[in-house]
Amino acid sequence: GYNVYAPRMPGHGLAGPDGKPSVDEIPTSGEMEEWNQFVDEKFEDAANLGAPVYAVGLSGGANVALRTADRHDEVSGVVAI
Repeated sequence: GYNVYAPRMPGHGLAGPDGKPSVDEIPTSGEMEEWNQFVDEKFEDAANLGAPVYAVGLSGGANVALRTADRHDEVSGVVAI
């Protein structure tokens, strides 16, 4: 009875030319506009599913979940691990 939407965070899940995981494209804390754009776009995607939105995040994703709730009053709850 739930919709689950799990977007890939910016720069995560990428590999370098050697095939090893790469962190080169993960935005830094100084690139807040990129993070805010990501949060807003993904919230809109989740809200369009037509059910209450709960933001859940682990590690750095917990920061994104909290930022989503901070920017969007419509978020019904947050789980930050």
